Amino acid sequence: LNRQILSAFYLKDEITLSQTAKKTLDVYELFDEDTKKTWDNTLNYTKKYRTKNLGPQEASAIDLLLSLIDNGSVEMVFLRLGVNIEDIRTILKNYVLLSPGQSQEELSAVPFLALAETLKLHNKIIDPLMLLCGLVASLKEDHIIKAILFNIDLDLEKLETLASWIFHLKLLRDDFKLFEKLSKFKGGIKHALLRQ
Repeated sequence: LNRQILSAFYLKDEITLSQTAKKTLDVYELFDEDTKKTWDNTLNYTKKYRTKNLGPQEASAIDLLLSLIDNGSVEMVFLRLGVNIEDIRTILKNYVLLSPGQSQEELSAVPFLALAETLKLHNKIIDPLMLLCGLVASLKEDHIIKAILFNIDLDLEKLETLASWIFHLKLLRDDFKLFEKLSKFKGGIKHALLRQ
């Protein structure tokens, strides 16, 4: 997959359409390491599950979702909903084998929509959950992934809520680790904070 370049216009930390502050942004550079790995791994799923007699295949939304559900935070979303990941994986793999190839156009907007979700949810970087939100936002209503998500009662709004919840849990975990680290200083936390 080629890196996607977004011509964005910035005004007060929001993307707006202003001709005076035009900048170019490589969205791929805003991905965290897990997201980069997931995005790059999408082509592996394309090669693995497409039959060779269909000709050259480009990565599709299904390939991206298969790659995403291998990520721990995305897997946590589905587990919190009581969904068996293996069922989703089996359905998607069978669908890929039986369906004609989808074009890369399905994925062209995903990084940009993930960026929009990241800004909307005040996340610092595009993580796999933001990429999943971008994927869901990019799909047409009759797409197989939308049907699967409908059956497990997961829409974009619920996904955003879960992503925000997981993001805030990560922040809380980081704060707790810092608290533990600072509490080990001689003189207590107050003394340790003054030293920083």
